[in-house]
Amino acid sequence: QGLWDREALINDNNIFLVEPNSDLNFALRIGELIEDRKKFEFVAENGRRVVQHQYSSAIFANKLLKICN
Repeated sequence: QGLWDREALINDNNIFLVEPNSDLNFALRIGELIEDRKKFEFVAENGRRVVQHQYSSAIFANKLLKICN
């Protein structure tokens, strides 16, 4: 499972993705978010919810305990 959960993390819904090792794409993405504040706020809020409900420290600790036991 790991950090990248294709079911939970969805580009432009709750996370912003760019091509790896592409400074240009990274810069373009930042520019897009500066231009579209509503999109930024929408994705930021959804991302916060995903982290709170699926990746909180308590949930992570429980998963880690299951692996270790």
